[in-house]
Amino acid sequence: MKLFISLCVLLAFVVFGLFIYKKSLKKQKFYVNFLQFCQNVQTEISFFQNKIKNILDKQEFDGDFLKVLKAYECCNIKTVLDEITYLQKDEKERISLFFSKLGRTDSKTEKSEIQTFIKYLEEKIENIKNNGMKKSGLKAKLVVMLGLCLFVIML
Repeated sequence: MKLFISLCVLLAFVVFGLFIYKKSLKKQKFYVNFLQFCQNVQTEISFFQNKIKNILDKQEFDGDFLKVLKAYECCNIKTVLDEITYLQKDEKERISLFFSKLGRTDSKTEKSEIQTFIKYLEEKIENIKNNGMKKSGLKAKLVVMLGLCLFVIML
């Protein structure tokens, strides 16, 4: 019985460690999808002169970023962003501001805004790769090691 409880504690810590790491992976995927979307929009505006509505219809994303795009079409983006737990408040505000400006200006200004946001996204992705993934991996390993220590102590 003691072994069973110890294994359950260890399993709980392992699951929690994986949850921490998966959260960082989701954040990275969200920003990579966002970058791809911005590059697609910039290309569509530059070469094809398409409207935002037509551009949105062509996009094929999944996960939380798809929810954000759908929310942009329905004009309730802040509600959906509040549901995404791995984004910080300032990130949510910046994303909301980007979408509030999207499709509201002339193409030259639009391209400039998108290019600025692309640079922001590239920096964000680089930061997540260099710091976020390393830190979350370390946190996950520490949680699993704590679980192993508790497992040994409980035996």
